[in-house]
Amino acid sequence: MSLKPKRKYILAGKWLSLLCVFLLFCFLISREFHKAQLRTLNYFMPSSYEVLLDPAAPASQDTLGRYIIYYKIISALSRGNADADVLLGYCYSRMGRNDTAVSYLEKAAGLKPQSFWVYYDAGVLYLKENDFPKAGQMLGQAINVVPQTALEALYSSKIYLDILTGQGIQPQTVAGRLNKGYQDAYRLLMLTRQIIAKQVLPQDAASLIRSINVQIF
Repeated sequence: MSLKPKRKYILAGKWLSLLCVFLLFCFLISREFHKAQLRTLNYFMPSSYEVLLDPAAPASQDTLGRYIIYYKIISALSRGNADADVLLGYCYSRMGRNDTAVSYLEKAAGLKPQSFWVYYDAGVLYLKENDFPKAGQMLGQAINVVPQTALEALYSSKIYLDILTGQGIQPQTVAGRLNKGYQDAYRLLMLTRQIIAKQVLPQDAASLIRSINVQIF
């Protein structure tokens, strides 16, 4: 026996009220979670970016861990951020966790293929792991990025702008480092091809490979 129309409307109204209460609850929970993320982000915000700028600068696991938390929160809040992934890759490489570092760099390359440093750093890490075909692939992709495009990608990033302005780095310094990066990428690509062709033995290039470092720009 079917319900009377009036009773149907009453039940529908109750279900609608419950749905509204549930959605409001979800909204409040989401808002509070977002606020908690922002508070955590502010807590872990770096007071200095010197460790990120100088691969030779001493950095404790704790310091690198704070950077990692900071950039993971940024990535979560933006639901995927190529520049945060690059910096995560850099931090993990400084910890000696090259596999994790490469995974973040390759993820960043998929999100922002116009970034020179993504491919350069991945190529350097593959070289250090003696994966010469992958190193050659990444270094070749780095060289194929148009320099002006690479600069625009850098300056379009709030993450990088925070670092550049926070450390007072001038545009000519950024351009100079990028120019050297292209020169190094080409030199390493030629070395990689020579190793693959067995014109150079890996052990003969080991000291050079150990001396190169990933860098954020």
